[in-house]
Amino acid sequence: MNCVIISLVFAILLAPFGSGQSGNDGITDRAGRESLGRWLKNLNGSQGGLIVSIDDDSVGKALPSKLFYVLQYRQYPVAQALPEPLTYNNLVAVLPDAKVLLLADINALETLFRSSLAPVKGKTEAATALKAWLRLTQEFNQDGSFEFSIPDNAVEIRAERNGISASGKAVVVPASGNRGEIKVQLIFDSAGKLTKVIENAQIIPGRRPQ
Repeated sequence: MNCVIISLVFAILLAPFGSGQSGNDGITDRAGRESLGRWLKNLNGSQGGLIVSIDDDSVGKALPSKLFYVLQYRQYPVAQALPEPLTYNNLVAVLPDAKVLLLADINALETLFRSSLAPVKGKTEAATALKAWLRLTQEFNQDGSFEFSIPDNAVEIRAERNGISASGKAVVVPASGNRGEIKVQLIFDSAGKLTKVIENAQIIPGRRPQ
């Protein structure tokens, strides 16, 4: 049996470059990948990952100064051994100063949103923030075999007395037995600041490679 070992640098070069992902301060996809490469060199055993850029309109509009990537590792049919704190599907952000931030869970994502979102004063901004969250939070439930969609008719923006409520969901595309959804509500106060996130994920995996 032929074996192919892909080094970290080779994986970075082969992964598809984001066509439009670029921070407002001029940080490019290539610069983001180089920052990730330097960060990963400090984690022994992290070689062989595939870096995929998240090139999403809502993410770019809601968090324009940051670049987002997914760092993926082989999980099927035999899982690769990984160093902490990495998992098989990692959501990472590259900040304008080239610092790499590993977003391990929705709590970390909420902290980033609270500190980075511009004030949300209208329904358009609320919908954009919601869709950005829905796109990024998918990665905490991803094992490489799911596909998600965000139906426009599932997005609901309500003006409240003390702010805005944005609700919606990311739906698993039914294939190979996969099914489920991620429901999210973002609540903004009268100043446009994110004050609360409610998320409920019900994801059922289907058949996986043996």
